[in-house]
Amino acid sequence: MEEPNTLFEIDRDLDSLLDQIEVETEENGTASPELLLVAQDIFHAN
Repeated sequence: MEEPNTLFEIDRDLDSLLDQIEVETEENGTASPELLLVAQDIFHAN
């Protein structure tokens, strides 16, 4: 059985995801659909 993530791990992963979205948006005008789906999954899970 997989152990649940700690709040620190969740925060770190979310910060990384948001940083990736920001970089892609600055470079391409939008984030990739894959990153947006990951973000959507995270927000719907909570």
